[in-house]
Amino acid sequence: MKDKQALGITCISIAMLIISLQDAMVKQFHAHYALHEIMLVRASVALMWILAFVLVTGAASSLRTRNFPYLLLRGLMLVIANSCFFLGIAAMPIAENVALFFVAPLIITGASSLILKERVGPRRWSAVCVGLVGVAVVVQPTSEVLRWEAFLPITAAAAYACMQLMARRIGRVESAATMVVYMQLTLVFFSLGFGSLFGDGAYAQFAHVSSEFLLRAWTMPDTQALLLWFAMGTLSAAGSFLMTQSYRVANAALIATFEYIAIPFSVLWGYYLYAEVPNATVGVGIALILASGIYIGHREFVLARLARHA
Repeated sequence: MKDKQALGITCISIAMLIISLQDAMVKQFHAHYALHEIMLVRASVALMWILAFVLVTGAASSLRTRNFPYLLLRGLMLVIANSCFFLGIAAMPIAENVALFFVAPLIITGASSLILKERVGPRRWSAVCVGLVGVAVVVQPTSEVLRWEAFLPITAAAAYACMQLMARRIGRVESAATMVVYMQLTLVFFSLGFGSLFGDGAYAQFAHVSSEFLLRAWTMPDTQALLLWFAMGTLSAAGSFLMTQSYRVANAALIATFEYIAIPFSVLWGYYLYAEVPNATVGVGIALILASGIYIGHREFVLARLARHA
């Protein structure tokens, strides 16, 4: 059992390193290419690798499903989460964007109580409140100019939370490979559809960097950009596989705690790639979000362990 937990921790740690890197790579393209053009190539490459893995392992039969509406809706939640997250990266420092996105476990905790009727004790509710204070510190709603782009990663977090809550509903009857394939397919078809409607750039008339990234005209990428997008898709596939593997072999509550190492990784990539350094106030907010999320994960692990020995 300890070996499986160690394997799970290793997988999720590498997954967060990989995912945080490919997320950070998106930022360098926001001034020249359209978001869904990048997402189309990235998702197509990830889908190619995942389908190859499914075929090699002989799990192709698992792609047949009776839960297509749920899988489609879950894929649409991923579209919203990815779109809002990357639009936030275009407008904000990477570390702030990632930290705000990690209110997702706080949302899941609250929704588990209010929607799924799962018991959430006062300790976890207190941690949720601490995390929300951290969000307020990062967003700084009392400043003269409210940064509306800060709500992009929060919206992404809400969509991601819905996606994970749906996984609880269909995860018992659908394999991880099936869910990942249908998510990537949804991204591919949505990006194609978005490009056919808005890819001519006719609606790119807004001054904000996020709206420009969303509505900019699609252009043929140069060789370097295309190679980097291919690399991003490969990293996305590898990260998704390692994350799925970590949750498959180890305790979910324990693994969820280690997802938070994406925050210090994002600080590292922001500094190394873009010379971004969070100021002291934002650093306090990030620390509060990080601490609350780690505590919630730790508490879930403790309760799961107590339930096994009850």
